[in-house]
Amino acid sequence: MYQILTLNLGTTSSKVGFFHDEKIIDKRNIAHFNDDITRYPTMELQVKYRKDLILKWLEEIGGSMSGIDAIGLRVGAALPQEVGGGTFLVGGELEKDLRGNFVADRPLSHGIEIVLSLAEALSQGHDIPLYVVDPATINEMIPEARVAGHPLFVRDTMFHALNQKMVARKIAGERLAKKYEECDMIIAHLGGGVSVAVHEKGRVIDTNNCGGEEGSFSPARTGYLPVRQVIQLCYSGKYSLEEALELTMGKGGVFAYLGTSDMREVEKRIEGGDEYAELIYKSMAYRVAKEIGAGAAVLKGKVDAIIITGGLANSHRFSDLIQERVAAFAPVFVFPGDLESEALAAGILRVLRGEEQLQKYPKL
Repeated sequence: MYQILTLNLGTTSSKVGFFHDEKIIDKRNIAHFNDDITRYPTMELQVKYRKDLILKWLEEIGGSMSGIDAIGLRVGAALPQEVGGGTFLVGGELEKDLRGNFVADRPLSHGIEIVLSLAEALSQGHDIPLYVVDPATINEMIPEARVAGHPLFVRDTMFHALNQKMVARKIAGERLAKKYEECDMIIAHLGGGVSVAVHEKGRVIDTNNCGGEEGSFSPARTGYLPVRQVIQLCYSGKYSLEEALELTMGKGGVFAYLGTSDMREVEKRIEGGDEYAELIYKSMAYRVAKEIGAGAAVLKGKVDAIIITGGLANSHRFSDLIQERVAAFAPVFVFPGDLESEALAAGILRVLRGEEQLQKYPKL
């Protein structure tokens, strides 16, 4: 039996998981409130603060670092190198790139900046290997999908790879009676960003960059924008580079239209008769469905399943708006939330059991 600890860090939360093989012993979302962030303002202080909280949680559930066989790190978009999907042992260039996110005396902007330092602090005195599974910047796209429209540019990736691949494996096995590597799927992850990816026989051959650049707009990101209008705005003198970038990620999407990125609030407005809020809400669902339709074209119409996942999938109202447009393409499965902790543990287990080989970093 392998004991695995998983770390999925945000700015205001630490999602942790403790597994005995696939069995979840406990998962916890440890919240960090504004007072805690103010009290521990630097990356170095955040590492010490979160280390103590995680060790306390482990003790509460009967675990200890001395029994841990591996630690899984969700690194999000922290890696500059393009790699394929799979599991990576932290070391060499991968360790160097992760360590480059950490500056001890700087304020924390996202949890991924400290995840390596926190894992090392937790495992101090113990020889525990660290692993990364399916980072957000994996790039398995076919050559046709990389072409951006002008040779000065190239399409790159940022999408919810960790959750998408785990949910794909689950649906393939439990609902389709197949292996993930045998299926052709389109998966829409609906969260703070929206990523719609085409999974062909275990590889993501096309996906939008959900970092505000492509695809549907989301609660706070713009997705695709009319390029000519963007260029004109950038040369208008009204915005600095930083302000213009913030418009695409952080202050775009639903937030720009309605002043909130909380889709529950938007639904309350709709129930109260706000027709403009309803238009924006329906338009976002329309755009997601349109991305799924494009994915069906990539697969030449041969789609085993369409999966809707992520936090927004908890809304039946929103999921139904998408389903009514795409149900003709393939069976639709709604899987609310995410399986990121489970995905980290599962990816490590496949390597430890010899079911998969460790992947190389960077991609050669």
